[in-house]
This record gives sequence, structure tokens and C-alpha cells, in this order.
Amino acid sequence: MFDDIAPVYDRCNGLLSLGTAGRLRRRMARLARLPRGGRLLDLCTGTADGALAARALRADAQVIGIDFSAMMLDRARAKTAGRGVHLVAGDCLALPIRSGSIDAVTVAWGLRNTASPGSALAEAERVLRPGGRLVVLEFSRPRSKIMRKGLDIAFRLLARAAGLLAGSGGRAYAYLPRSIAAFPAAAELSTLLEERGFAVESVRADLLGYLCTHVAVKKVV
Repeated sequence: MFDDIAPVYDRCNGLLSLGTAGRLRRRMARLARLPRGGRLLDLCTGTADGALAARALRADAQVIGIDFSAMMLDRARAKTAGRGVHLVAGDCLALPIRSGSIDAVTVAWGLRNTASPGSALAEAERVLRPGGRLVVLEFSRPRSKIMRKGLDIAFRLLARAAGLLAGSGGRAYAYLPRSIAAFPAAAELSTLLEERGFAVESVRADLLGYLCTHVAVKKVV
């Protein structure tokens, strides 16, 4: 599916985030607080917008983007050519990266799509150095039932519009409302992060709780 939607992925992301995707990815890069000359890993990098945001902020950094979709990486290579981003085809549940070798990990709209978010977080914890930072940007659900119902309706319409944009008659993004409903809410994700060896530093809600950014730090044992 991700191979199929790769040509319109950026436009669909803009639609589903109501035009905030670029701004939120730039904020994600700032929240990572990558040290001078540090190493950042962008999980589920897609077309590499998150990796490029990190590189723009830290020109001296080593930025790695990893994804399992060949077509997404093809588009990412075209965007990152000569811009200092290293792209890797791989699985977030079994990262081909040495333990404790990464200063910061970012993931935008990708953790929810892994076969096991908990396992993906455990791998992120493994590759991070002690005190390293993880920033997760993901769809979420507001606490208010009324607000949640209204946003669910709006999101189903947006997901259908994104599917039409992808040329699939609305089918390509039909899974999104179900995947968001099945994904841990903000408080549950904080608990999952704590269970995987992180200390949650902050949780930021955007678009009335429709999007959330978790910032966590690998615990120093």
C-alpha cells in the first residue's frame, strides 16, 4: 500500500494534517535537541521530510532515514540527493544499527503502522545512547467524547479525500480511522514508552488533540 501511495504521499499528509505536517516535522527536529555533530535516526522516514528537517537544523549532523517501502525510498532519494541524508531500506523492528550509537530518534506518523509499536520502541531504546531523545509525532484521540466523535467524522471524510487523491477510489486510506482507534491514546502511549525504558518529558497536543507529539528520554541506568 505504501508503495502505491508514494507518488501522492506528501500531498495526502498535508491534507490529513490540515497543512501542519511541515511545521510539526520542523518542531519535531527541534525537540530532538541533536547535539553538534550528532547522529539522528528518522524511523518510517517515508519520503524523508522528517530527515530533511533535522538536516536543515543541524548541517553538521549525520542523519539516517529508514523505511521498508522501496517506492517511498525512491522518492526520498530524489528529494535528498546531495543534502546529507543517508537512506536505508529496513525494518524498524530489527534496526541494522549498533546499540547505543544514536543521539536522537524521530518518527512521524509511522509508529502506528508498525506490526508492533512496543517492539519498535524497544528497538529505538536499544540504538539510543543513554540520555538520548525520542520524538514521536502521531495521530491521537481527544479525551472529550463529543470532540472525539466530531473529529472521527471529519477524519473519515479527510481519509476518503486522501484515498481519492491517491487514485484508489477512496480505498487507500480506508484503514486509517481503524488504525487510529486501535493505536494507544496519548496517556497509554506515555505508559508504553515508560515500559520500554524511556522517561516521558512532554506530551504536546495539536489540532484539538487530533495530533500528539511525545518527547521521551532514554533512561540512564
